[in-house]
Amino acid sequence: MNLAFTNLGDCLRLPAQADKQALVALDAQGRTLEHLTAREFDKRINAVANRLQRAGMQLGERALLLGGNSLPYLLAYLAVMRLGAVAVPLNPALPADTRTHVIQDAACTWCFHEAGLADLPDELTRISLDDDGLFSADDNLAHFSCFQPGSEDIAEVLYTSGSTGVPKGVPLTHHGQCWALTHYFTDLNTEEPERIAVATPLYHMNGFFLATMALSNRMVIHLLPRFDAATWLQVIADHGIGYVTGVPTMFALAAQLSNRPPAEALAHVTQVFLGSSPVSETLVAQVRELFPRASIRNSYGTTEAGPIAFRDHPLGLPRPPTSIGYPVADIDWRFSNGSDVEGPLELRTPAVSPGYLNRPDANAKAFAKGWYRTGDIMRRDEDGFFYFVGREDDMFVCGGENIYPGQVEALLEKHPAVSQAAVIPMPHTTKGQAPAAFVVLAPGAHSDEEEIKRFTLDNGPAFAHPRRVVILDAMPLGGTRKIDRKALLAHLEVLLAAHANSAAQ
Repeated sequence: MNLAFTNLGDCLRLPAQADKQALVALDAQGRTLEHLTAREFDKRINAVANRLQRAGMQLGERALLLGGNSLPYLLAYLAVMRLGAVAVPLNPALPADTRTHVIQDAACTWCFHEAGLADLPDELTRISLDDDGLFSADDNLAHFSCFQPGSEDIAEVLYTSGSTGVPKGVPLTHHGQCWALTHYFTDLNTEEPERIAVATPLYHMNGFFLATMALSNRMVIHLLPRFDAATWLQVIADHGIGYVTGVPTMFALAAQLSNRPPAEALAHVTQVFLGSSPVSETLVAQVRELFPRASIRNSYGTTEAGPIAFRDHPLGLPRPPTSIGYPVADIDWRFSNGSDVEGPLELRTPAVSPGYLNRPDANAKAFAKGWYRTGDIMRRDEDGFFYFVGREDDMFVCGGENIYPGQVEALLEKHPAVSQAAVIPMPHTTKGQAPAAFVVLAPGAHSDEEEIKRFTLDNGPAFAHPRRVVILDAMPLGGTRKIDRKALLAHLEVLLAAHANSAAQ
């Protein structure tokens, strides 16, 4: 495989367009803090790598990154990999005991952190992301001999969200991630560079891969420290962002804003990519209303198997909006149940992780001979396009019927008053479990629990209709801007306990 670069930290693909803008760092209100050309950005990464090497960082050492999106965070991430050390990004909002587990599990010896962060072990060499001396430009340090990794050398270790038990470390190779980037390459000398807003966290697969994809294609990154729907839309409008991507929740929150830029202010958006979570027809319609001239594509990737497995159809067939696409040519796929129409998806790609850190039990279940068992139920249509059906571990049984929350959510979001829906199982005296739904209404819309229940009974199978519907002002979100289903479960338990107490009185 002929790659344009072999070190993920060296993904800029210079010298093409080296003197054109590459990165604009923004504050939380969308105001410009700093902007760099591709050449300037490359030199800054090298300066940081040189300083880290002089400070004693060694090949293969693990460096924890704790912080929100910022220029220093991105510089540190890329410099660590150029040096041949391993980046271990982590959500800084996670509890201290989770952080301690990750430090021990990944054997971290260095830590980049935001100011004021406490509860870090003394044995870590700590570096503040606010250290101007480390992250400043210096032409005397602008050159660095980048580590050239082999096919099995690790670039980064990402930690899963830990929905069951403690988070699992997923080592990812330079080779696999660089291979994934090649599927997005454009001709740097003929294409007019796009502008892209990065608001998803860099400690998550989606955010960091998006940043490296943009850098390797000489797109101009507008880096936001965190996602805020109003600020995100305003940045897209004000900076002429043409390429918009994010998790579905980000678009749902933007659609729920009552005061947002008019459609003509967003008419320059030509491409929208949604990923990391299922996409409903209702959400696609909301995205079309936000960005009326954009082509909309749903995408799919996993931390363990890489950010690319499906793209456009090789015969040029238009991708259905809710499809995740057609398998790329250089991967293998199969359904573990032997079907070629629907089943649990397994993938074998150059980006598949070598296996979870220190988890032989989990590896035996998830990895085998280069294959990764995704746990995602997929459907394949007659043209070869794939569609997400649900997660194996999210599926629950209601009176003998298998229910996938995503399918019930898609039904709920067809209700004209419902902007967003999330479904979780609730105890049921005769069915064992039954769906419970949380919904956010569209701006200015009105409905109630009984009316929404009737809609699902009239438009879907009776066994799948929610037995409880809770209307929220907004969905609780986790650090990756996905819906926090643990918080919804806790909310439901409180509601059910209150109902039981009321009935007993």
